[in-house]
Amino acid sequence: MSIAIQRHFLDYLPLWGIYLLTVGLCLLSVEGGFRFGLNWKKRHPDEDKTDIGTMLGATLGLWAFLLAYLVDDNPLPEKYFPLRLVGPPLQKNEMVGAVEEINLIIDPAKATQAALARPSATPEPSATPEPPAAAAQTTDLLLTGVVEQELALNESDLREMELATIKAEHPKKGPQEYQGVLLSTLFEMANIKPGTTKVIFTAKDGYAAEASLEEVLACADCMLAFTDTAGSFQLVLPGFQSNFWVKDLARIEIQ
Repeated sequence: MSIAIQRHFLDYLPLWGIYLLTVGLCLLSVEGGFRFGLNWKKRHPDEDKTDIGTMLGATLGLWAFLLAYLVDDNPLPEKYFPLRLVGPPLQKNEMVGAVEEINLIIDPAKATQAALARPSATPEPSATPEPPAAAAQTTDLLLTGVVEQELALNESDLREMELATIKAEHPKKGPQEYQGVLLSTLFEMANIKPGTTKVIFTAKDGYAAEASLEEVLACADCMLAFTDTAGSFQLVLPGFQSNFWVKDLARIEIQ
């Protein structure tokens, strides 16, 4: 008893030969797509941006080859379906599962016609968009430390408080006029806890000056003064040395 075995021509090729054949077909598909893209650009030189570029055409050619590949000259078996469109260049939302049809539309006018001709399901009513949240206000000054109530204020908040205008002598600049909020007002709002002894003034650039809390509380005219720059404050401490007059003050910490 003899059994006749029908051989395919691929059966006569070694494994490395099949590998080279497959690689060659892939490269041929890429080259064909690349040439298609070049030819399209030559025929449409007046377009700033074509619908398909050379590299995109090459990639589409390779995908078309992969999706249309046959096994022994026969259609792919059912176990390979549904086909999926995946690849490294694609974003997650661009990958497609269960591919049934590929339509490559180049002419924008034809693309519009095709979109109009294709039946579409009735879109579901979208929910009413929520109004955007109000932008968080910036904090220009923070008063923190051993206090009952920490303060996070911007210039608008400070200008709504009781303002004072004083004339004080700067250790280096001489007599100056300042307007702002007295430190006593801020300390009263924060309600300093007992047992504190010092206050640290810190600028936005990190410079810090430490002073005796008792001496600062005894200064009736010590204030947080406004400047010509919005959100930037000058610490005014009459009777203190110039290194205590912190510029661009951003933080007051009670310790």
